[in-house]
Amino acid sequence: MTIKEAYNHVVNRLKNIYVQQEAETITKYLFEDCFDILLLQSSECFNYEEALLKDILPRLINREPIQYITGRADFYGMRFKVNKHTLIPRPETEELVQWVLTDNSNTKKSMSLIDIGTGSGCIPVTIKSKRPNWSISAVDYSLDALNVAMINSKRLKAPIHPLHFNFINNQKWNNIGHFDIIVSNPPYISEQERVHIAENVLLYEPEMALIPEGDDPLIFYKTIDRFASDHLNLGGSIYLEINEFLSEETLAIYESSAQYDSIELKRDMQGKPRMIKLVKS
Repeated sequence: MTIKEAYNHVVNRLKNIYVQQEAETITKYLFEDCFDILLLQSSECFNYEEALLKDILPRLINREPIQYITGRADFYGMRFKVNKHTLIPRPETEELVQWVLTDNSNTKKSMSLIDIGTGSGCIPVTIKSKRPNWSISAVDYSLDALNVAMINSKRLKAPIHPLHFNFINNQKWNNIGHFDIIVSNPPYISEQERVHIAENVLLYEPEMALIPEGDDPLIFYKTIDRFASDHLNLGGSIYLEINEFLSEETLAIYESSAQYDSIELKRDMQGKPRMIKLVKS
């Protein structure tokens, strides 16, 4: 079997599950990341038939995300380690990071930032790589996820400070200091939305990073508001990724608070209301 034949074989199998373009993209990542093959139309011999057909292809057919198979995900021009304990970084989160960096592009002082629900660490590690003089902390309740974040921090030479605790428990807030910036892409999917989640996401990505415990999908946003009252410096900012279907309800949390000078809703590249910025008065 040649490389071209192997590539076409995988694409044809995946077309039964994904649309053509997505099948081709997944196959491209597979060949590049697992087999270090870039020339997909090559007539050279493909030497990985056994691994492909006995292990990898069945996992792809079962809708396991390619990023979990390769253990890698691209984010903001960098490559992050991911596994079943971490969400796969999304393009929308890149936009959130870009907002933080753009707003603070002329800031020379060392800012203090905390990322709440860090997962793979893609947010704090990316920001630290672009703003090396900033002091950045990352919180996660999952020790397994936090370990992945620290691997990414070390590998990408962007040191961050890990904090392992359940952010909803405010008794753990006492000793973590004050910050100029709060960033978060927290769990925000309601139980009612579960039926609309893509099968590959629901089957393989960590549920605790998608759906908050209890019956309130906005619990993290309410908790961040309370946290900001004592732990966000005056003039500090909050940048949040939000549920597009609960944008008005999320805004209402902060509009009812008296602690913000400004509240801004931002749409992503697809025109969906996906981010909020708050500035503390």
